Amino acid sequence: MTAIGFSAKFPQMTEDARKSAKSPRLIDIANRLNLTKVSVSKGLRDHPDMAPATSALIKKTAMEMGYLPNRLARSLRSSRSNLVGLVVPKIRHAFFAELVAGVEEAAAEQRIELLLGVSNEDPVVERRHIETFLSMRADALLVSATEHNPPEQQQFYQDARTRGTPLIFFDRLPTTLEPGWPTVTMDDAGGARAAIDAAVARGYRRISLIGGPRATNIGTERLRGYCEGMAQHQLEIADGWIVERRFDERSGYDGFLALWSGTQKPDAILCASYPIALGVIDAMRLHAPEALGRVLILFFGLHEQLRLMPQPCVCLVQPALALGREAMRLAIAVRDEMPNARSKPLAIEIATDCNARPSYQI
Repeated sequence: MTAIGFSAKFPQMTEDARKSAKSPRLIDIANRLNLTKVSVSKGLRDHPDMAPATSALIKKTAMEMGYLPNRLARSLRSSRSNLVGLVVPKIRHAFFAELVAGVEEAAAEQRIELLLGVSNEDPVVERRHIETFLSMRADALLVSATEHNPPEQQQFYQDARTRGTPLIFFDRLPTTLEPGWPTVTMDDAGGARAAIDAAVARGYRRISLIGGPRATNIGTERLRGYCEGMAQHQLEIADGWIVERRFDERSGYDGFLALWSGTQKPDAILCASYPIALGVIDAMRLHAPEALGRVLILFFGLHEQLRLMPQPCVCLVQPALALGREAMRLAIAVRDEMPNARSKPLAIEIATDCNARPSYQI
């Protein structure tokens, strides 16, 4: 994360400071250097009134004494904490790991610290993280919503917003979200249409979908893009070819079994996420080995995941890093323009890499 306070170039805390049970104050540093508290405060902040050599001496002394700035007191004075709360549904997922990396890169450019919360797809946990970050006076909140979004969650978002802290949704938005919220999303429908185009170009016609929950935009938009793509190519969607599940591997596994139990079996499957695609392949290996190498798998994922797929596949590359960067930049922009920005709809959509990229086996 971004370093706050003192550079690593300064010496470490002395042994005497470690043994001291009392945290040093500004006045203690001032007394040691025969300076005023105001001068010490300015020196720690590299204020232009202070000579660089004096500021360096103040920082060196502060570090030796074990001084740590009171971020809460500073935020109360300046109305800025330089903290941004980030809530994601999961972290053990390559997409979200890259998403967080993009947020962190943009935060580091602005010397902003991240407060990270993982909801694990639980709206109650998501609310707890948001409340905690609000109590820590975060300058803004970035939220990627859970798969399940009960009606009371919308009122909670609105209550959080009225406190004056910008709340920006990115990647996943609740479908119940009212217009006007700052958002950063991908062109999910366009990605799904590109997947259908890629399948048709390779001679596949019986294309099914294992999608995600429709409580989020990515569930509804990828479904919409799939239906539009099938209609554009005048392809039939057989009964049972649209399977709604979660975004995890188990959903891919169960979704494939549901598809394969039907009388009309697909020759291509569009998966709303990479974990769904993995679950589909696992189910094929155990229950339909004849489908391996014959059924085309299309999935939303990252470049690197292509080489891991043992199956003919097409990846709709998600710009996770760019999405994370844009989300943080929007959060900073909204924070800096408050309060007027709260009344402006600020929706950013990043194009999905619609140059559907085949695996090396195609």
